Amino acid sequence: MKKLLLIFALTCVILSGCSSNSQQTDNSKSSVQSTSSGQSSETSKEETQKEDLSKELENIKVTASLDEMMGYEKVTIENTSSYVFTSSVHVRFYNSNNKMVGNDTIFVESLAPGDYTWANISVSELGELSFKYDFSMNYEFTEPQSVSNNQTVNDDWSAEMTEKMSGFQNTSWYPFIEEINVYNGDGERDALVIAIVSSNTSQEDIDRIGNTIFGNFAFGTGADRSFDVISVSVQNSNGDELFLRTK
Repeated sequence: MKKLLLIFALTCVILSGCSSNSQQTDNSKSSVQSTSSGQSSETSKEETQKEDLSKELENIKVTASLDEMMGYEKVTIENTSSYVFTSSVHVRFYNSNNKMVGNDTIFVESLAPGDYTWANISVSELGELSFKYDFSMNYEFTEPQSVSNNQTVNDDWSAEMTEKMSGFQNTSWYPFIEEINVYNGDGERDALVIAIVSSNTSQEDIDRIGNTIFGNFAFGTGADRSFDVISVSVQNSNGDELFLRTK
C-alpha cells in the first residue's frame, strides 16, 4: 500500500512539472507574437508617414539648361517644400533618337526649404535634348530646426551677432532691422536666428537681411565667432515669418 501511495505521489509531481513547462512555452509564444505585432505596427506607421510625405516630391523642382560652349547640361534642384530634403537624384539625357547621351547621380544633402543646388553633367551630343530623373527610394523629408515657444534667447550670442551685423550699417536695408535674437539649436554651436524688422520693410530688403545673416554666419569654420547659424527667420513685430532659410 505504501508503494502504491509513493508511486501515485511521484506521478502527480511529474504531471505537475509537465503542466508548468507547457504554460511557460505558451507565454513565450505569446510574447513573441506580441513583439512581432509591435514591429509590424511600427513599420506600418513609418510606411504611412513616408507615403504622406511622398507628395512633397512634387515640390522638388529639377530643371536643366544646356551650355553648348562648355558641352554640359547644368542641372538645378530647388526645394520649394517646407521640409529639409535629402536624396540622390539620377539624371539621364537623351537625343531625338532616344539614345542616352549623358547621365550622372547628384547627391543632395539636407537641402533647406527655399534653397537650391546644382551640378554640371557632360553630354556627348548637343542640340535638343530631353532628360529624365529619379529620386532614390530612401529620400528623406525632415522638419527644419526652429525656435520653440519655451526657448530662451542666448544673450551672449545675440550681442555678438548684433555687433557683427553693425558692420552693414551703411547699407540701405540695415536701418529696417529692429532686433536680432539668437537661440541655441540642438548642437553645441548651432544657432537659430530671428531678426525682427519694421513693418515697412520691402520683401527685397527682407531677403537681403536674411541672406546676409545666413551667408556670413552659416558657413566657414566659425573661428571668429562663438556659434554657427543653421536657421535664419526674418519676422515682423507680430511674429509673422517673412523669410526662412535653414541648413
